Amino acid sequence: MVQQQQQMMVPQPQAYQVMQPQMPPNPFLGAARGMMQPPLPQGPPGMKHILEIAEDEPLMKKQKTEDSLEPEIQFMMKFNGPVMFNVGTPVLTDKPEWALNGQILNITLPLQETVSVIKTKIHELTGMPPGKQKLQCDGLFFKDSNTLAYYNIGPGSTIHLQLKERGGRKK
Repeated sequence: MVQQQQQMMVPQPQAYQVMQPQMPPNPFLGAARGMMQPPLPQGPPGMKHILEIAEDEPLMKKQKTEDSLEPEIQFMMKFNGPVMFNVGTPVLTDKPEWALNGQILNITLPLQETVSVIKTKIHELTGMPPGKQKLQCDGLFFKDSNTLAYYNIGPGSTIHLQLKERGGRKK
Protein backbone atom coordinates (compact mmCIF):
# COMPACT_ATOMS: atom_id res chain seq x y z
CA MET A 1 0.00 0.00 0.00
CA VAL A 2 2.82 2.39 0.79
CA GLN A 3 4.40 1.68 -2.58
CA GLN A 4 1.14 2.42 -4.35
CA GLN A 5 0.84 5.77 -2.57
CA GLN A 6 4.42 6.70 -3.49
CA GLN A 7 3.77 5.87 -7.12
CA MET A 8 0.69 8.05 -7.13
CA MET A 9 2.60 11.03 -5.75
CA VAL A 10 5.25 10.99 -8.51
CA PRO A 11 4.37 13.87 -10.80
CA GLN A 12 3.80 12.91 -14.39
CA PRO A 13 5.79 14.88 -17.02
CA GLN A 14 3.69 17.40 -18.86
CA ALA A 15 3.87 17.92 -22.60
CA TYR A 16 4.91 21.43 -23.56
CA GLN A 17 4.32 22.97 -26.94
CA VAL A 18 7.33 24.90 -28.23
CA MET A 19 6.33 27.97 -30.21
CA GLN A 20 8.65 29.00 -33.05
CA PRO A 21 8.95 32.76 -33.66
CA GLN A 22 7.71 33.86 -37.08
CA MET A 23 9.61 36.45 -39.14
CA PRO A 24 7.48 39.48 -39.94
CA PRO A 25 7.12 40.08 -43.67
CA ASN A 26 9.65 42.51 -45.10
CA PRO A 27 7.77 45.17 -47.11
CA PHE A 28 10.96 46.24 -48.90
CA LEU A 29 11.85 42.93 -50.59
CA GLY A 30 9.46 43.16 -53.52
CA ALA A 31 8.48 46.82 -53.34
CA ALA A 32 11.47 48.08 -55.34
CA ARG A 33 10.46 45.95 -58.30
CA GLY A 34 6.78 46.89 -58.04
CA MET A 35 5.79 43.34 -57.16
CA MET A 36 3.82 41.95 -54.28
CA GLN A 37 5.91 40.04 -51.79
CA PRO A 38 5.18 36.30 -51.83
CA PRO A 39 4.09 34.81 -48.50
CA LEU A 40 6.81 33.34 -46.34
CA PRO A 41 7.01 29.54 -46.40
CA GLN A 42 5.50 27.72 -43.45
CA GLY A 43 7.86 26.32 -40.87
CA PRO A 44 10.42 27.78 -38.56
CA PRO A 45 12.42 30.60 -40.08
CA GLY A 46 16.12 29.93 -40.07
CA MET A 47 19.34 30.40 -41.87
CA LYS A 48 18.25 28.17 -44.76
CA HIS A 49 15.32 30.49 -45.52
CA ILE A 50 17.56 33.57 -45.40
CA LEU A 51 20.05 31.93 -47.76
CA GLU A 52 17.24 31.03 -50.17
CA ILE A 53 16.26 34.70 -50.38
CA ALA A 54 19.89 35.69 -51.05
CA GLU A 55 20.22 33.07 -53.80
CA ASP A 56 17.08 34.39 -55.50
CA GLU A 57 18.66 37.85 -55.86
CA PRO A 58 19.99 38.59 -59.34
CA LEU A 59 23.76 38.31 -59.65
CA MET A 60 24.07 42.02 -60.39
CA LYS A 61 22.69 42.87 -56.95
CA LYS A 62 25.31 40.77 -55.15
CA GLN A 63 28.31 43.02 -54.71
CA LYS A 64 31.81 41.72 -54.24
CA THR A 65 33.69 42.14 -51.02
CA GLU A 66 37.40 41.61 -50.52
CA ASP A 67 36.53 38.43 -48.61
CA SER A 68 34.61 37.00 -51.56
CA LEU A 69 37.49 37.40 -54.03
CA GLU A 70 39.53 34.44 -55.24
CA PRO A 71 43.11 34.48 -53.87
CA GLU A 72 45.48 36.50 -56.06
CA ILE A 73 47.93 33.67 -56.90
CA GLN A 74 45.10 31.26 -57.68
CA PHE A 75 43.48 33.83 -60.00
CA MET A 76 46.79 34.50 -61.81
CA MET A 77 47.20 30.79 -62.55
CA LYS A 78 43.97 30.83 -64.59
CA PHE A 79 45.23 33.28 -67.22
CA ASN A 80 48.43 33.31 -69.25
CA GLY A 81 49.74 36.68 -70.33
CA PRO A 82 48.02 40.05 -70.24
CA VAL A 83 44.25 40.49 -70.05
CA MET A 84 42.07 42.97 -71.92
CA PHE A 85 39.45 44.73 -69.80
CA ASN A 86 37.20 47.76 -70.19
CA VAL A 87 37.08 51.04 -68.30
CA GLY A 88 33.77 52.88 -68.42
CA THR A 89 34.23 56.63 -68.16
CA PRO A 90 31.77 59.21 -66.85
CA VAL A 91 30.47 62.21 -68.79
CA LEU A 92 32.21 65.31 -67.42
CA THR A 93 31.36 68.40 -69.47
CA ASP A 94 32.73 70.86 -66.92
CA LYS A 95 36.30 69.60 -67.54
CA PRO A 96 36.81 69.72 -71.34
CA GLU A 97 40.57 69.13 -70.90
CA TRP A 98 39.71 65.62 -69.75
CA ALA A 99 38.30 63.69 -72.69
CA LEU A 100 35.52 62.06 -70.66
CA ASN A 101 32.31 61.68 -72.62
CA GLY A 102 31.05 58.29 -71.43
CA GLN A 103 33.29 56.24 -73.72
CA ILE A 104 34.59 52.73 -72.99
CA LEU A 105 38.38 52.41 -72.89
CA ASN A 106 39.94 49.05 -73.82
CA ILE A 107 43.12 48.42 -71.82
CA THR A 108 45.41 45.39 -71.93
CA LEU A 109 47.76 44.79 -68.99
CA PRO A 110 49.39 41.86 -67.17
CA LEU A 111 47.51 40.68 -64.06
CA GLN A 112 50.46 41.55 -61.80
CA GLU A 113 50.20 45.28 -62.64
CA THR A 114 48.87 47.52 -59.89
CA VAL A 115 45.84 49.78 -59.94
CA SER A 116 48.17 52.79 -60.09
CA VAL A 117 49.34 51.56 -63.53
CA ILE A 118 45.70 51.47 -64.71
CA LYS A 119 45.29 55.05 -63.51
CA THR A 120 48.42 56.09 -65.42
CA LYS A 121 47.01 54.48 -68.61
CA ILE A 122 43.70 56.28 -68.11
CA HIS A 123 45.63 59.54 -67.65
CA GLU A 124 47.46 58.93 -70.96
CA LEU A 125 44.19 58.21 -72.80
CA THR A 126 41.96 60.91 -71.29
CA GLY A 127 44.13 63.52 -69.57
CA MET A 128 42.42 62.93 -66.19
CA PRO A 129 45.09 63.01 -63.44
CA PRO A 130 45.49 59.77 -61.44
CA GLY A 131 44.87 61.68 -58.18
CA LYS A 132 41.35 62.58 -59.39
CA GLN A 133 40.45 59.01 -60.40
CA LYS A 134 38.38 56.58 -58.35
CA LEU A 135 38.04 53.06 -59.78
CA GLN A 136 35.28 50.62 -58.89
CA CYS A 137 34.15 47.17 -60.06
CA ASP A 138 31.13 45.27 -58.72
CA GLY A 139 30.77 47.64 -55.77
CA LEU A 140 34.42 47.29 -54.71
CA PHE A 141 36.63 50.40 -54.75
CA PHE A 142 40.25 49.82 -55.77
CA LYS A 143 43.36 50.71 -53.79
CA ASP A 144 46.38 51.86 -55.84
CA SER A 145 48.79 49.30 -54.37
CA ASN A 146 46.74 46.17 -55.19
CA THR A 147 47.03 44.25 -58.47
CA LEU A 148 44.51 43.36 -61.16
CA ALA A 149 44.71 39.73 -60.00
CA TYR A 150 43.93 40.80 -56.42
CA TYR A 151 40.61 42.25 -57.64
CA ASN A 152 39.97 39.26 -59.98
CA ILE A 153 39.94 41.44 -63.11
CA GLY A 154 39.75 38.93 -65.94
CA PRO A 155 39.28 39.32 -69.70
CA GLY A 156 36.18 41.36 -70.49
CA SER A 157 35.77 42.79 -66.96
CA THR A 158 34.46 46.36 -66.77
CA ILE A 159 35.92 48.83 -64.31
CA HIS A 160 34.04 52.08 -63.69
CA LEU A 161 35.91 55.38 -63.49
CA GLN A 162 34.55 58.08 -61.21
CA LEU A 163 35.73 61.54 -60.21
CA LYS A 164 37.32 61.54 -56.76
CA GLU A 165 36.06 64.54 -54.84
CA ARG A 166 37.70 65.51 -51.59
CA GLY A 167 36.24 67.58 -48.80
CA GLY A 168 34.58 70.89 -49.33
CA ARG A 169 30.96 71.76 -49.62
CA LYS A 170 28.52 69.52 -51.44
CA LYS A 171 27.04 71.13 -54.55
